Amino acid sequence: MKDELLVECDCGQEILLITDDSDCMFFLAMFERNYTRSWRNRLRLIWRIIRHGKPYADQMCLTDNKAKEIVKFLTERLKARK
Repeated sequence: MKDELLVECDCGQEILLITDDSDCMFFLAMFERNYTRSWRNRLRLIWRIIRHGKPYADQMCLTDNKAKEIVKFLTERLKARK
């Protein structure tokens, strides 16, 4: 089974990374897709990785119950669209 899932936004500007930690936790992180690779943006990204250890600013941790709640909500909403 895959430990990570990358989901790209339909507009192409953001990416959602979902990681399974196997300790009953799921981690959700959002990346900004930056098409301009100027030196300033590269240094900003490098500094963020050095300072925080991750290239993203926000991360959310979900327990199994919270993940199931999200899946249930999305499943119900998708069924309602049919």
